[in-house]
Amino acid sequence: MKLRVLSIAGVLAAILGVGPAVAGSFSGPYLGLTLGNASSGKTVYNAAPQGTGGSAGSPLFISPDVGGSFKQTYSGLAWGGQIGANKVLTPAMGKVLLGIEFSATSGNFSKTSINPTGALTAGAVATYNTKLRWVATFAPRLGLVFGNQLLYLKGGLAVGSVKSALANTGGTWGARAFSETSTHVGNVLGVGWETASWAPWIVGVSYDHVDLGRAHYGGKVTPTTTWPLDYTIKTHYGELGLRVSVRY
Repeated sequence: MKLRVLSIAGVLAAILGVGPAVAGSFSGPYLGLTLGNASSGKTVYNAAPQGTGGSAGSPLFISPDVGGSFKQTYSGLAWGGQIGANKVLTPAMGKVLLGIEFSATSGNFSKTSINPTGALTAGAVATYNTKLRWVATFAPRLGLVFGNQLLYLKGGLAVGSVKSALANTGGTWGARAFSETSTHVGNVLGVGWETASWAPWIVGVSYDHVDLGRAHYGGKVTPTTTWPLDYTIKTHYGELGLRVSVRY
């Protein structure tokens, strides 16, 4: 596993045309860990599920008079790692850093809503649980180096896995449940500060805004349930993290 991780860093370094890490510099391949907090997370359900439980067509998961969409807000601890490579250039205006980085993040991002669109018929209770399982990003970095300090921006691709689980209890038709995991594709934009004062270690703080876009749930030609389901989920969040990396 270690050799595989190092080989990935080597590929990223080769893309930028950099060699091994140089003492007192940000140049070279690196790998590290990030611990942070995801906040202002929002999940939006659009065209909420119109699943029906029987011949009378009573909606299972939304109020028959409301429908539409609703939001869930979440926050939680985030942890993960990053691997990448930097190259420091020295043009006339000062030192400029070009980098490329792959990161993977997980955490306790989960939210449950109960009857979010209002009361259901026959005393039924609908619950919507949404869980962000993991997120991976691949992004170039552009920064300015001031001695052993670095300020940078980054932007690139974000891919994440989201699980949506719906349940209906206490209604006329008995318990009903549906769950699906879908891959969302979106973007990441970030800003950060790092210091290389303790070579070969790099310590820093970062803020990333991750927008995973919209993905479709249900809506299959041959449903996996005995009732129709068709809805979309859009999710995004911000993450403030403490980064520790080592150059090699």
